Amino acid sequence: MKKMTPILIIVVLGLLVGGVFLFRELRRAPLMPPDYDHPAKPVNDWQRSIQIDPRTDYTGAGSKKAPVPERLRMEEQRQRPEEGRN
Repeated sequence: MKKMTPILIIVVLGLLVGGVFLFRELRRAPLMPPDYDHPAKPVNDWQRSIQIDPRTDYTGAGSKKAPVPERLRMEEQRQRPEEGRN
């Protein structure tokens, strides 16, 4: 019981301090959200405004860089781990 008393006191004090901070924060926080000048758009309108990319060719043929697997193979060959580099 003697070991439990300081722990209980610390827990009670911690809860008390947390409650005081929470009470202060709730007093300072606004209860109502601020009014905006512009009306909010409905979610359906917002989702309709997103354009879908109709392309199906994602191979990167038009890009200047090599495709990812090829770049990885070139990097692995450059480092040559079997020869003990790096």
